[in-house]
Amino acid sequence: YEKKTGEIRIMFISRIHEVKNLHIAIQIANQLDGKVIFDIYGPIESKEYWEQCEKLIKGSPDNVKIQYCGKVSPDKVDQVYSNYDCFLFPTVNENYGHVIAESLANGCPVVLSRGTTPWDDLHGVAGYVCSLDDVNEFVSSLNKIMETDDKEFRELVNNTYHYYCEKTQGDNAIEGHIKMFKKVIQLRKNYE
Repeated sequence: YEKKTGEIRIMFISRIHEVKNLHIAIQIANQLDGKVIFDIYGPIESKEYWEQCEKLIKGSPDNVKIQYCGKVSPDKVDQVYSNYDCFLFPTVNENYGHVIAESLANGCPVVLSRGTTPWDDLHGVAGYVCSLDDVNEFVSSLNKIMETDDKEFRELVNNTYHYYCEKTQGDNAIEGHIKMFKKVIQLRKNYE
């Protein structure tokens, strides 16, 4: 994959629920001018909310292609992140944000909401942190990623991965979260 200026591949991965603000992510993507591919992953927890999101998707302009890709098995998550230019996540609130950590660990820059996660310091290094009160800030951040060429994008990917490594190095709390996350994955496998 070679990143082309004027094109962006965005992904969203989380529960399909109001608190994750997928509808805001769709509205943001619909305001971008270049060639936009926006893929959505995750279980639909609220059918009514998903129906609202589908209406927004149907109203997308011709340059924006949005599709729902379903749930992702835990052993495929890393592959998903590696197929995109960024993870768009205008969430209302996260305790830790495992999906953010996964994205960063896989070198996938993040565009997320300010003050809702412990990852606010990634701004300008591993993506962008934007105000939920200002959709234009999200649009501007995604446009910056869209306008990068392949070389600039590779630098951003490297910065993203290095940010994650530095942020998590020797952090017992994060190591605890990772262990907990692995247990959750195992429980999900057993449940399925």
